[in-house]
Amino acid sequence: MISVPNRNADKMPFKLTEEEKAMKPARCIYICLMLLTLPLMANQSNEIQALQAIRDAGELAFERNDINTIEKLWLHDDDVLMTTPIGTRHKGFAEIKGALIDLFGLLGQTTIDVSEPFLTVDGNEASITMTYRWSPAPDIRFPLTERYRKVDRDWKIYVSDSQGHFSPLRPEDEAVIKPLLLAVQRGLLAKDTAAIENLVAADFIYTNFNGTRHRGWLASVEMLRADIKQIANLQLESTTLMGNQACTSVLLTLTDDKIRNVQFTFAGPDWQLATINLNPEAESRTVMPRNKTATLWGLLKAERER
Repeated sequence: MISVPNRNADKMPFKLTEEEKAMKPARCIYICLMLLTLPLMANQSNEIQALQAIRDAGELAFERNDINTIEKLWLHDDDVLMTTPIGTRHKGFAEIKGALIDLFGLLGQTTIDVSEPFLTVDGNEASITMTYRWSPAPDIRFPLTERYRKVDRDWKIYVSDSQGHFSPLRPEDEAVIKPLLLAVQRGLLAKDTAAIENLVAADFIYTNFNGTRHRGWLASVEMLRADIKQIANLQLESTTLMGNQACTSVLLTLTDDKIRNVQFTFAGPDWQLATINLNPEAESRTVMPRNKTATLWGLLKAERER
């Protein structure tokens, strides 16, 4: 027989205190929620890995002029869209394929360097924004937004925008969001936070250059005032619609000549400014580092730190 010493001399072994009894239901609920969440996080990890594989395969295929691989990655619909790095616009996969073949003939094999990829997944829709440089113009960074749709069990590309020339927003939403974007742009360049205040949502979130998140305008405004002093120029790039949110990729040039790809998010249906994120890499739950896959442990860690 094995004996276990009492935690309290006047109590039976393992008898719970009143405080422990009160905490027991909460602990059970927490454990149950964690067990229910694990499959969802595992599924999210699988989706991120699948999207990472497509992005890497597409990049390698572009470098090698491998149109057969690219053809397998795209959705073969008439309404898919692409702008090329030289600025041409194409609709429908047949036209996109012909344009890529022509582009490969013009460029030959090339080298691409991708930085600051930022991934958002919303059900059967996903979006990746990034900046890249390629060997024909090694000193120029291009913004790139790719959108994916899950068909059956496979993710397929249906938008690839290398220039920010078009937006997959609905016309009625675009008519509202574009003036808001221009107002935010003017306010930031003029270092005028008061011009932005009336545009923000009640649950506004600001992420500064260091990756620190601030919730609410009052908690954000002082840090925003300090950070925008570092902004020399601000270029609005492509905007994509994800559910009831519109996400805009923005190219910042800082006073030290560094370039950052950052994001603004607007929340519908009233289209208020929901987030300004000056450090997308701080959002570890959605950032997809190049040549790395997000593991379940990484997702759990990020969720715990939020």
